[in-house]
Amino acid sequence: MDNFKRPQQPRGPQTPPPRPNGGRLAQQSPPARSTQPAPQARPQIVPQLSHNAPVTPPATPRPTPQPMPTATPAPVITPAPAVAPVQPKKAPSEVQPPRPQAQPVAQKRALAAPQAKPAEEDPQTPQPVEKQPDDSAKPASRDIKKNRKRNYAWLWWLGGSIAAVLVLAMAAGAWYQSNLTAPHPANDEPQQISIQEGSAVLDIARMLESEEIIKNALVFQIYYRLNSSATALQAGEYMLTRNLTVAEVIEAISESQITQYDLTFLPGESVLDVKETLLEAGFSETDIDAAFERHYPTYTMMKQRPESHDIEGFIFPDTYRFEDNYTVEDILQRPFQHMQTYVVEEGLEGAFESRGLTLYEGITLASIIQKEVNNQADMAHVSQVFHSRLEQDIPLGSDPTFVYPAHKMGVQPLPSLESPYNTYLVQGLPPGPIANPGKEALQAAAYPSTDTDDLFFVAGDDGQTYFSKTNEEHERLTREHCSERCRLDIF
Repeated sequence: MDNFKRPQQPRGPQTPPPRPNGGRLAQQSPPARSTQPAPQARPQIVPQLSHNAPVTPPATPRPTPQPMPTATPAPVITPAPAVAPVQPKKAPSEVQPPRPQAQPVAQKRALAAPQAKPAEEDPQTPQPVEKQPDDSAKPASRDIKKNRKRNYAWLWWLGGSIAAVLVLAMAAGAWYQSNLTAPHPANDEPQQISIQEGSAVLDIARMLESEEIIKNALVFQIYYRLNSSATALQAGEYMLTRNLTVAEVIEAISESQITQYDLTFLPGESVLDVKETLLEAGFSETDIDAAFERHYPTYTMMKQRPESHDIEGFIFPDTYRFEDNYTVEDILQRPFQHMQTYVVEEGLEGAFESRGLTLYEGITLASIIQKEVNNQADMAHVSQVFHSRLEQDIPLGSDPTFVYPAHKMGVQPLPSLESPYNTYLVQGLPPGPIANPGKEALQAAAYPSTDTDDLFFVAGDDGQTYFSKTNEEHERLTREHCSERCRLDIF
């Protein structure tokens, strides 16, 4: 075995060893591309018996085609040029790059096609690792810009929210301040307000809003809670105008010391009787006369009243509660408002017009009916007698119509008294009311009885009313039933 030597590897270009087939390059078909790495052929050492014997390297085994996986698409395989037999591989550190070899002309033509990818490398050979793009290597300025945009968006949202809140707060404040003012600054007519004991603040506020004393019940309640909750609202009757602010209204109904008193005006009383009542209540005659002569244009029922006439007929009979800070005008407007409401709700103006009378004339007729009889059941019948006389142009001949002017003039009441109110001498109705009629008298004047046709009546001493169709019958009934009430000296 001493004669065995490994052939020396000459340096530089070498002539490939002789190959079978006469030393010609075998035209080999390109091996099939496989996705699996080709197995590495181990170098075989062939012993040489002599130095002259040629060394034939072992044939390179053709790789066995492997089935392509279905998950990964196969790459395009291009034919590779024929290569020299594989030499025994060296260690990874001794691998040399392939040397160029002469190629036949036919092979050069074949090489005109796209170059084939190099054969699969040995899986054990270290492969270069493809460097993946590192997101962390992106410029920091890009992240800074994104953060700045996010910060700007958040600041814009915060600023917009604050601005919206400020706008809403300003609008709410303006609305609140507006509702604290007077609803009708130019209206100084008092309005009767009644606050019941035990009423809640919200109930009082709603009542004041319905009467247009304040603009908004909620604002009233908020203001009271914030500013005046320590002062309780007092129950009672109040005369409040519509030109007061919320603060003034609360002050008016929060006074701890309120003196109240009642005044009663009876049906059939005249302004002279009302004057006496007011004098007894402590008012001066000057204030009373000024209030009686004043015109009250707010009440439409007075629009037909002549300027020379006083308020006779418009003091609606009832009992009213007042406080010690009321004026005569404040007191009078309570019955005025009461009567105005009743006339409108009952439609009395239209009812009088259907009878050929104005509202003022209807109130005048009602005042005569009120003075003639006290029995309410007879009022509609008495109204029928007066309506029949008016239609037939017969003087009313009512005793109260000459008693009224006699009292105002301070003279003895007589049927012969010269006065435009004396219906014994004047045809039709007197120029104005002679008393303050109540509800029943107003209803009777507007809706007289329709099932009677009498022309006379007399109120007896027994409280009954006797009706007749002729004057003779009337005189007889008067002698029989009216010996006391028909005396002239009692007026």
